Amino acid sequence: MTDEWPTLEGSCLCGAIRFRVRGPYTEREVCHCSLCRKLSGGGFTTTIATYADNLEWLQREANITSYYHSEIYTPNFCSTCGSPVPLVGKAGYCFITAGALDTNVAIGVSKHLFAGSKAEWDEISDDAPGMRHSHRRQFSLPQARMRTGSSRMP
Repeated sequence: MTDEWPTLEGSCLCGAIRFRVRGPYTEREVCHCSLCRKLSGGGFTTTIATYADNLEWLQREANITSYYHSEIYTPNFCSTCGSPVPLVGKAGYCFITAGALDTNVAIGVSKHLFAGSKAEWDEISDDAPGMRHSHRRQFSLPQARMRTGSSRMP
């Protein structure tokens, strides 16, 4: 591991769940599918992906509840506050909702998933590629370019 991959920490809204993520991890992937819109309560869900072994639970892993929707969509959330928390997938990857990160690091957007099913009012305003009907399993590690010390996420 090098300084290129800063360690990220995150938590749920109430603080009952805390976690740490070590690199490598992907740039942000923005999913516009209807399931992710419902999960986030907004126009999309933004995640980073890494290997499951790079995720360390720091506090109260037992407080995690899963909602089984289908084989490919079973989000995890805090059973106290309802915040989305990392999901460890069957293929050995982990997906972290970017909004749960407490570490201040700039991570670029690599792609927009399910851009073809985005809400009419949702505008994609960057130049990242839009995958009309893509699924999250289509990513590669490591590809992210990191900048540390930024005061905001772009």
